Amino acid sequence: MERFSARIQQFSKSTDYVGSSGNSSFEVRFGDLRVNFNFTVTRGVLTELLYETEQERVENGIYFAICKILKGADLQRIKSISSREVESFLRDQNHIPAMGESPFPFEVVDTIRNLLVTSIFEYELADDLDFWRIASDATYVDKIKAISEFFTLKINMSDYFTQEKVEIELIQLEEDTFFVELSSSVNSVKLAPNFLPKEALSVIEGLVRSVINSENINLVAE
Repeated sequence: MERFSARIQQFSKSTDYVGSSGNSSFEVRFGDLRVNFNFTVTRGVLTELLYETEQERVENGIYFAICKILKGADLQRIKSISSREVESFLRDQNHIPAMGESPFPFEVVDTIRNLLVTSIFEYELADDLDFWRIASDATYVDKIKAISEFFTLKINMSDYFTQEKVEIELIQLEEDTFFVELSSSVNSVKLAPNFLPKEALSVIEGLVRSVINSENINLVAE
């Protein structure tokens, strides 16, 4: 334990940000370790971020640091948090790494950030999903219309998409697949399919499944 900073050790034992309350949640897995995060968003601000883990490990100090740094953050601030910022926050002295000679798990912070952002995105869009949902026996034309309107009037107008300056458009609908295209909202230039993280595309896929009442349809970004 001596190789870790006193700060990360102290944070790993604290219960200040341990809990299960919140209006939404997401799970993160790192090998055999499972961590649940619970959050509350009020008027676009992260008013609460808590975590739960089954194991007492010094790495839990990383989750504490993320929760503490992001308390009261808006979406733009959440998107800006970096693994280097968290690692620096956990240091006792600027020139000594928080985990000594052990490699800091930078990908952990990146994964949590991406999942938190997309979970907030999903929570805010799912809030009035019943309004957009169509009948299970809707026609092919009705499904195209429903997806297109949901993209144009809901997803493309969301804080997440407007801040990313990206728009999504339905290109083609098949029985088990819907094809989409991403473009810049600034100059309409087509963007690469991986412009958005896979977590965001997965959320959109799930939302469309709910809108058109189809559990088997999959998203393909072109």
